[in-house]
Amino acid sequence: MDYEITEEDAMTDCWWNYRLIRKGGSVGIHECYYDANGRIWACSVEPETATIEEDGIDPAIDSLRNMLQWMLFALDKPILDYDGIPEEGSRSPGNV
Repeated sequence: MDYEITEEDAMTDCWWNYRLIRKGGSVGIHECYYDANGRIWACSVEPETATIEEDGIDPAIDSLRNMLQWMLFALDKPILDYDGIPEEGSRSPGNV
């Protein structure tokens, strides 16, 4: 079975992604949420960890593999500054 996820697949199936964010002297992988114009309106406060709830060995490994592949996409994008989020002009989905 092939587990490869393309970035195009990831972006068409969701309105969030993982990004590298600089905060307090370190860089971590955070979830970022985008408005309809592609601007970041929110991100996770703390860096994400690659953990999952285990409902069985094989499904857990598949879920973890997919999570890590999505996190790898963040390494190809510019590092963002935590203090710059939300991005200027962004609007949360409830305020669009």
